[in-house]
Amino acid sequence: MENSSNTNIRGFVPLFIVVTIIIAAISAAAAFTWPDADQKQADSTQRPDLVLLAKDISTPLSNTMMKLGYNYAKQILSAFEASNPGIELYLYSDSGIGQASLVYQTNEQSIAPIKRQAKVDQGGEFVVHQPLVLDDLPVGELILRYAPQQPESNTSPVTSIGLAVCALLLTIAFGIFLKRQIIGRLSKDLTELNEELQHLLDQKSYDIHVTEKLSFGLSRTAVGINQLINQIRDIIQGNQAAQRELKQLQTSLESEVQARTLALEKATLNAERASEAKTTFLATMSHEIRTPMNGVIGTIDLLRQTELDGAQHRLTTIIRDSAFSLLGILDDILDFSKIEAGKLQMDNSVFSVAETIEEVARVLSSVARKRKLDLQLAVAPDIPNNLVGDAVRVRQVLYNLCSNAIKFTTTDDARRGFVKISVEVAQNTSEHYTLRFTVTDNGKGMTQAQLREIFNPFIQAEGSITREYGGTGLGLSICKSLVELMLGSIHVSSDIGMGSEFVVELPFSVKGQIAYANKAVLNSQRVAVLTHAQARRNIVARYLSFMGADTVVLREADELSEYQYDSDVIWVLDGLDGMDKVNGQLRDLLYSIEHNNQQVIVLSTMDEPALNHDRIFYLNAAPLCKSSFMTAILVAAGLHKPKKLKPSRSLNKYLNVEDARAANKLVLLVEDNVLNQQVLTDQLHLLGYGVEVAENGEDGLARWQQAHYPIILTDLHMPKMSGYDMVAKIREEAEQAEDINAQPYIIAITANALKGERDRCLAAGMNDYITKPVELNVLEATLDTWQQSIGNSGQQQTDSASPSEPEMPSQTRLEPTLPYSEPVESQQTVEPEKVESEVQPDVIAQAPEPQQTESDEPIDLAQLDKYVNHDANKRLRFFRMYLEQSSELARDINGAVISMSQEEIIEACHQLKSISKTIGAHGVADMAAEFEQRCKGEELTSDDLIQLRDALEAHYQRATEFIQRYLQSQAD
Repeated sequence: MENSSNTNIRGFVPLFIVVTIIIAAISAAAAFTWPDADQKQADSTQRPDLVLLAKDISTPLSNTMMKLGYNYAKQILSAFEASNPGIELYLYSDSGIGQASLVYQTNEQSIAPIKRQAKVDQGGEFVVHQPLVLDDLPVGELILRYAPQQPESNTSPVTSIGLAVCALLLTIAFGIFLKRQIIGRLSKDLTELNEELQHLLDQKSYDIHVTEKLSFGLSRTAVGINQLINQIRDIIQGNQAAQRELKQLQTSLESEVQARTLALEKATLNAERASEAKTTFLATMSHEIRTPMNGVIGTIDLLRQTELDGAQHRLTTIIRDSAFSLLGILDDILDFSKIEAGKLQMDNSVFSVAETIEEVARVLSSVARKRKLDLQLAVAPDIPNNLVGDAVRVRQVLYNLCSNAIKFTTTDDARRGFVKISVEVAQNTSEHYTLRFTVTDNGKGMTQAQLREIFNPFIQAEGSITREYGGTGLGLSICKSLVELMLGSIHVSSDIGMGSEFVVELPFSVKGQIAYANKAVLNSQRVAVLTHAQARRNIVARYLSFMGADTVVLREADELSEYQYDSDVIWVLDGLDGMDKVNGQLRDLLYSIEHNNQQVIVLSTMDEPALNHDRIFYLNAAPLCKSSFMTAILVAAGLHKPKKLKPSRSLNKYLNVEDARAANKLVLLVEDNVLNQQVLTDQLHLLGYGVEVAENGEDGLARWQQAHYPIILTDLHMPKMSGYDMVAKIREEAEQAEDINAQPYIIAITANALKGERDRCLAAGMNDYITKPVELNVLEATLDTWQQSIGNSGQQQTDSASPSEPEMPSQTRLEPTLPYSEPVESQQTVEPEKVESEVQPDVIAQAPEPQQTESDEPIDLAQLDKYVNHDANKRLRFFRMYLEQSSELARDINGAVISMSQEEIIEACHQLKSISKTIGAHGVADMAAEFEQRCKGEELTSDDLIQLRDALEAHYQRATEFIQRYLQSQAD
């Protein structure tokens, strides 16, 4: 094919040469025979038509340039030059892109192309610009320049003209021949090649090849195209093979990754389940341990409402604080689980560091006293009382450190053990304070090896300690984690037999302007301090100096006479080491304190008898709390009034509706459950409120429309009209009322304690939210919030049980303004064991109760006692009411299961859950709640309904059997 193509081209070469030679010869002859004599006349009369010559030669010249090459074009131009000696030729090649390039010239001085057809007359010289075009595409430019010359011969012009015409005709004919023979065939082959290439592109198949039997050199192009197609096909095939291998590899990797991901997810799920199971177990155990503690707390709350003197009230406060501290210890395990999961968050708020430390010290004081330890407390007075931090976590850290110090410290014949809690300002700015808490003891101490592991979880100083002292080994680990979460640090130093010292540094910010407690309030009041204990002397003097007192420190009793007859002196006598000497000192001061307006504060343990006198105050100083001491000084100086005991309350006497309305204490209780109505009514009566009851939201709305109640307690889920709908209508009508006080204070009371329920209640227009079962102190605090909101916080509450305020006894009982509003104390104090022996017989005498501490009992009597105040008759009435209502609800649930009506099941289960919680039937309440939630969340089958009903009936049967046995025992 390549030879055939070359043959076709070579066949035209001889012909082209011969024709070119002939044309050149004729042109040369014409030029040679051009006459010279008449040249000037010919020049003046007739010049060569350059435009016509340019047009004639442009077509064959264009074809020759592009198809045969520049050499053949040069030959044509040479022949033309020979036949036209007076014409200068310039040939430019121009593809239309970039500048034209000079291919041929007859004169060294070239003429620049202008790329357009033009004729220029330059003073007798003519220049013609002729663009060369092939297939309407520019390929170059031919420039002809004519300069007249003197003829060298006298040849006849006719001959020259004839020869020129022959050359021209021959050139035109040969050009036409070349166009037909060469360009036609070349165009055909190109068309065929383009069609095959287009077919290849359309099919997108590289197995197709183009025809290689083409002429004029196109066969080589076709061969190159086919080779290129083969290479592309090989590349595509290789790429496809590589893609297949990559896909296989990708599939293999995806399978492996998926397998490993599934394994990892499975391992993660197992770990999460294990962690969740651990957390659930810990929460369950904590709940089980909390159950008897709730009974203890509820009993103490009711006991505190009865007639108690100051010492008894103080002891019940310690018991209550200890119970809550025990609940805090139970939370340690849950906190450790939260810390491990990274879910424990700090809750920062404004709090008093001094009050927090003093609370810890008071709670642990009974334990320290039992172990015969000296519990010392030193709080720097220059610590602001408006620091911002997490008070709960600070208290937890200090409680753990102090309880550990007390646990591992003992008193023997050789020395008395002590535990000292102190806090100082480590550094401070105008906005931040760093406090240094120090817990020091003189107990067993630890070795360096033990110190390295002391903050690890489940680690104690010695293996035998777990058996001797007990404990989980989590306390210090939790302390370290909590301190780090609060951006603080904790360190310990210890030596065997010398004791230990834990130092905690915590940063706090300040809320607003720095405020100190009792700074410079005494105005140089003379205070005389007599104590033999150097540590107490220093701390008392420091407190008094901060308060602005004129302090006199006495070391011996003989120095009393120096200030005995001065007026307005406040004496501080130390009786913590024994009251014998103090009693003698008091006898010496009896006359002077009466006639010289003096006051005496005795620091004591409140354990021993003391002299009775209205100017002698006995302060419980074991431990010595800064706030208690400062308040005692203020009371003695006449700058503060001692807090009076609250009068006892009775369930048998309460405000009637008319008196309650007059005192603005009439409460509208909207509750559909009879048992809950009775419980809440008794609680409100105990708190000094009158009550009117509505059975549902519709009845509650009607009662409010008749008489606008200032406060409404409402359940949320009730028949006919829910609490949400009732509140919405009340808010709408109250907004349109003319009375500006028409809007009532509405408190939601519901058994739903799920997260978000409180926000939903507040968004619905309610002012506050309480969960069932309602504790008396929670209800009282909520009602106090309402009283404060209407400006009645300063008014004396009416109490039918005590129409007049009780008078203070002749001896002032003092416990000055403790952090939890502890009442004043009497110098006559009873040990906690004695209080228990006095209270417990009363409780037992009311009714022979079944054992309440067993976790498998279906009824938690402690829960019920919170509402009936250990009243045996009310307990019997509540049980009978529960049997009557619950049996009807059980029948409704059974009928709804048979008819597969989940809406009726939801309503009945909600009612049963509420009344079961009230009497302490937690198993029934939990199962009813689960049944209710399952019916709300999904469509249950008949088998599912029957299964849930049977489980609920099992719990209900146990509860009713327990109640029936209890009722029978009371009847006997």
